[in-house]
Amino acid sequence: MGLTPGHFYLDTNVFIDLIERRDGDLKRFIERASDEQVSFFTSELTLAEVLVKPIERGQTELARMFEETVVTSPILQVVPVSRGILRRSAMLRAELNNKLADSIHVATAVEAGCRSFVSDDKRLRLPADIERVTATEFGGIDEA
Repeated sequence: MGLTPGHFYLDTNVFIDLIERRDGDLKRFIERASDEQVSFFTSELTLAEVLVKPIERGQTELARMFEETVVTSPILQVVPVSRGILRRSAMLRAELNNKLADSIHVATAVEAGCRSFVSDDKRLRLPADIERVTATEFGGIDEA
């Protein structure tokens, strides 16, 4: 199955899968997707979340790898946490009852025009017009 062109939001756990678990299928898929008119988005908040464990454990090399991965590039747009996103996150938090960090991620996805949200977090609630795709499904999509 090929990938439908559009905007995909990558949740924090996708970056953990890529870097810590070295998910090769997921990495190849993300690289291939850039040829299929797919745009990837994440929040600056992602960097704060992925750095916690490496800092706690003194894993400076792992922290450096996250720092180098969670950056705007030709295939990824890292979206700043703006006042508008914070306002939308408050509205979504009231509506969906997510935790604050999750609400910021969902608000960022909405602001970026994402229709797909890649996450393995089963507790995360999404608006009806955004489809959840698990990282496992996402990495396992075959080439067209």
